[in-house]
Amino acid sequence: MRAVTDDDLDALFLLESDVEGADMIAFLPREPGDRAAFDAHWERVRRDPDTMLRVIEADGGFAGYAVSFLMNGERQVGYWVVRELWGRGIGTAALHALIAELPQRPLWGSTAGDNLGSQRVLRNAGFVFDRVERTTAPRRDGEIDERVFRLD
Repeated sequence: MRAVTDDDLDALFLLESDVEGADMIAFLPREPGDRAAFDAHWERVRRDPDTMLRVIEADGGFAGYAVSFLMNGERQVGYWVVRELWGRGIGTAALHALIAELPQRPLWGSTAGDNLGSQRVLRNAGFVFDRVERTTAPRRDGEIDERVFRLD
């Protein structure tokens, strides 16, 4: 993994334009493929000193990103892997690498209730299930069960 640069923005945009991936995540607050909204979001995120962004590389190329940010005073982690690479352990390896850079505990990660693959990634990275919350999911047009995991 490495820090995100300006040269990564097109690859990040293509990744976040994947409708199936966005639907699995469920919490993406903008429409996939909306470049203006993407650019505004990423400009804000990259300026935030509490956010850590890393590009995931696999097989010599861009494979996604891992991120950590503060939400309501809690240190959150997340990731997004190129759909063609799902199921190869890349998300788990990226999450392990990100966790190693974060001294704070606890760390928190959440998934849509039906996103079993991401729940498995969190468990494989050492997170334990903490609770279910009802949460608004823009990609699902309503509220869904969000499964919240914790790493101490």
